[in-house]
Amino acid sequence: MAVILLLPFVLAGSWLWGRGLQARYRAKWSKQGKPILFVYSNSPNWQRYIEEHWLPQLRAHAVVLNWSERKAWARHRPFEARVFHHFAKREEFNPIALYFPRHGPMRTVRFWHAFREFKHGREQRLKESERELFAILAQIGQEDV
Repeated sequence: MAVILLLPFVLAGSWLWGRGLQARYRAKWSKQGKPILFVYSNSPNWQRYIEEHWLPQLRAHAVVLNWSERKAWARHRPFEARVFHHFAKREEFNPIALYFPRHGPMRTVRFWHAFREFKHGREQRLKESERELFAILAQIGQEDV
């Protein structure tokens, strides 16, 4: 019974924590033109693809974290790691793009399923996810003008 009574407070606390993380991320990175937090790993299923096709365009507008190097996050990117852990949750969290626009709600683009299908010869979902990511990049480019 106590758990049921506490649940609304826990959910509200998590929501407030998330809003605070969003505000802090925007304050820290929007001035530097990096409203995206992008996380990927050294997986043979996507590392080369991401590093060749996405990172050259993403780096100017994203803070990039490599999941395979997460042990170093505590020293080099502790705040960004907290943002990632809060919003990515525990499933399908890698690769992921978290977009924090100057105004409006954040957006999440998850790529795990898309790359799984791509690995099996089905590229439609990956192309759709890429279009979503590059539409965000185009929007950022328009905001910068």
